[in-house]
Parts: sequence; structure tokens; C-alpha cells
Amino acid sequence: MPALNRLPSHRLRGARIAILASAALAGPAMAAPEAAARPDAEALQAWLHKDIERTAPFPIFPLADRSEPSRRFAHDLLDALWQEPAYRQRLTTWLGQRPDETADETLAEWHRHYHRSFKDAVEFLDDNTVRHLWRLEGRNAIHTFDRTRCNTISDADLRAWIGAAQQTYLQSQATVLPQALATALGREFRRQDKPRPGDRPVGAAIMPVVMSSFQALRASLPAEDGARLQEAYSYRQQPTPVTPAEACHRSWVVARAVEDSTLDAPQVSAPMLRSSMTSSAYAQAFARFDAQGEAGRPTPGGFRPGKAVLTVPRLPFTLGVSGNTTIRIAIDDTGRVSETALVADTLSARTVAGIDGRDVTTGPLYLAAVERYLRDGQFPVREKEGKPVPYVVTLPMNW
Repeated sequence: MPALNRLPSHRLRGARIAILASAALAGPAMAAPEAAARPDAEALQAWLHKDIERTAPFPIFPLADRSEPSRRFAHDLLDALWQEPAYRQRLTTWLGQRPDETADETLAEWHRHYHRSFKDAVEFLDDNTVRHLWRLEGRNAIHTFDRTRCNTISDADLRAWIGAAQQTYLQSQATVLPQALATALGREFRRQDKPRPGDRPVGAAIMPVVMSSFQALRASLPAEDGARLQEAYSYRQQPTPVTPAEACHRSWVVARAVEDSTLDAPQVSAPMLRSSMTSSAYAQAFARFDAQGEAGRPTPGGFRPGKAVLTVPRLPFTLGVSGNTTIRIAIDDTGRVSETALVADTLSARTVAGIDGRDVTTGPLYLAAVERYLRDGQFPVREKEGKPVPYVVTLPMNW
């Protein structure tokens, strides 16, 4: 066997990737993750409730804490949804379209579908409910904060104050908001299962009103606060750092300006602006959750990525599994992956309990994640005596 030649290592968001060239695919192959029996709507609903206790309420309603009131709110929202026939029908229809996969893969994909639906359902909420949603998002509970304290309060104390204010506000809405959200989501799911021409708003008609409303809102504020509102929504790759005091002022201005606005004029609508900004804020919060574990598009050994992103498997990521894997990859004479095998690992947990209670072997989950990513791209073609030949590479990774 020829000597192994180490190619440059790559570090990508915590995942260290190195490639070793070798002559043959050796070592025991690891079986693919075993797919669970396809759940019905009732089983998936039970998994959603269980996941709130296993992880956090965030996938159902994006609250940053894991307190009992936050978990109870998420459970209540799921219970209210279950009373909506359109929700149960959407679960059934969606499950019928899923491929064979593990229970936790099904759960993660439903979360993504639900998050997109939540964003679109905001348009069905009345303006008063949208105000409640706005207050509960991010730092917007700062609405009732005494602004004169912005120059003296520490960032840690402000975060604690906002967290407490958010919890107080959440509990004040606990009896009405879950039902209002469930009704709106039911309408959105009904629209998904029975689409009709013209049943969705036309962005080209809405966005001009939203943009002109935002500029009118900015102009209605004192100049310094108008600049703060503008800066909070400026799109910069490298935002200008601000002091904790300035961050406090900016959050206070944004929270109050959007929630309290009553602007109404031709091509200006405070409710339409509020709905658009609230929908966008929740979409971004859910998108950050769904992007957890993404490791970008590493390019080991000249690999050219496709559209796929390398992602840490959701189940071990959620449960805090870490360690190393070594994967050998057979590449055909066109540079495409033909076979993979997990030949070694030092994972901190070899098996974990899935959301359905079944034991899941972690190694195959990582192997499948890497294989999906690599099969979407292409390795360099290698030649011997002027002809393309297959070859093998070894890929150690630190998760």
C-alpha cells in the first residue's frame, strides 16, 4: 500500500476536516440510520409535546428561556392547534409525503414546515394580536422600561429585566394568544391544502406600502431616534459596534415605535407595517433555530460543493453528542462519491434515545449527513497514465 499523503486541513465553524489519500476503501461499513415506522398525526403531535420537555419551547413559539410558563404556553398552543381540523389534516397530508426517515428527522422537518407556516399565518391575525406578538419577540418587552436607565444599567441586568418583563407579559396573554395563533395557523394550513388563485397577498402591492410606512414612522420620531430606527434595520455585512447604552436606546425606540404607531395616510399603514415587521422577526428567529448545526460548505481536498450544506445531525446535536469520526469515501472516475463507510469514531455517546423512545446509533447519523453533503458536489477527477481512475480518500472530522 502506498504511503498516505495528508492534504491541508480545513476548519469550518468548529468542524475540523482533513483529507488523507489512500488506495482502497477498507474497514467495516456502518449501516444507514434505521427509519422509524411512519407516524400518524397523533403520534407526531405527541412527539411535539415531548420535545418541548426534552429541549425547549422555542420550536413551537420562539421564547429564549425554558421556564415552566414558557413550556406551558407552547403546550397550550399545540393543544389549541389540535382542535383545528385543518391542522390535523395538514399533519396527515404532510406525513404522507415524507420519505423513509428517523423519527427525529421527521420532527425536525415538521418544525421547518411549521415555521414557514407561522410566518405566513401572521397576516390572519388582527392588529391587537400582532401587537402582542411583537411585544413577545426578541428584546421588545423593553417597551415598558424606564429609558432614563439606559445610560447606567449593565447589559446583563438589562437582559434580566427584559426576560422578566417578557415572562410577565406572556402570562398576561396565556389564555387568549394560543387560541388566536391556532386559529390563524388553521387558516394557513387550510390554504396550503386547498390553494386557490389569489389567496395569497401580492408582495409587489404590499412592499411599497410597508416601505413608505417605515419611512413615515422614522420621520415621525425625533431625529436621533429616527436614525436609531433606521440603523436597526440597515443591511450591513459588518454592523458598526455600539455600546450597551446605545443598544438599550435602540431597542427601546424600535419596540415602542413599531408597537405604538398609529400612522394612517395614503400609502401609509401602521397595521400593515406592524404585521410585516412581526412576521419577518419571527421568521428570522425560527430560521436561526433551523440553521443550528450548519457547518457551511467545506471544500476538503479540492471538493466542489453543490447546493447542500453540511449539517450536524439534529438528534445528537440536540443532546450534546461530540467527538470524532473517520469516514472513507470511494470516488469514481468522474469525481462523484460512489460509496462511504464509517471506519472509526470517538463519539461521546454511541446510542441515544430518539423522540419515539427507540435507541438510535449515532455513528450512522453522522455518516449519512456527510454522505448527503458530498454526494451533492464533486471531487477532482484523478488520472493514471492519462485515464480517469477511481480513488479513495479518508475524511477525519471533529464534531
